[in-house]
Amino acid sequence: PVFILEAGRDTVVPGASTERLAEVLPRAPTWLRVAGADHDSALGTPSEVKALKDFVSGSLAEAN
Repeated sequence: PVFILEAGRDTVVPGASTERLAEVLPRAPTWLRVAGADHDSALGTPSEVKALKDFVSGSLAEAN
């Protein structure tokens, strides 16, 4: 499983690079876009942290 966290104002990893990454993955990723975030603030709110925690928990449960 792959979790993509995309910051809408990211100047380090352009959105086009993120799109290309997603295109070559063998299965669709879980994708969270944070429109107002930059590269360093994409996990800046409890809702983004929860989304990542839920993904990890679900992936671990799926693996077991």
